[in-house]
Amino acid sequence: MARKSSISSSSSNNRWRYIHPSYYMQRPKRLAFLFISFVFLTFFVWDRQSLIREHEAELTKLSQDLLRLQNQLQEFKSGLAETMITTNVGKIYINPKASSFLFSSPICF
Repeated sequence: MARKSSISSSSSNNRWRYIHPSYYMQRPKRLAFLFISFVFLTFFVWDRQSLIREHEAELTKLSQDLLRLQNQLQEFKSGLAETMITTNVGKIYINPKASSFLFSSPICF
């Protein structure tokens, strides 16, 4: 039975041996590979985060520009509609010498 417990404890030790620093001190190539991998992974994650941050800032700016342009379009449409209403309804001409009013309408009856 003692043999069985030592087998199970050695298999559990095999699972956790990669966590202990002494494992990598005996294998410097693996330690260097882990360090380089960690550095590259850190740069990759940092680059992705900065790209996402810049992308969100650009989306916010574009959204604000879109709202500004939509407001300008609405103002232009309402201004154009007002000028169309005033030109299509008709104009009242006042003769300053006489006290009569002349009414002209583009719609003929």
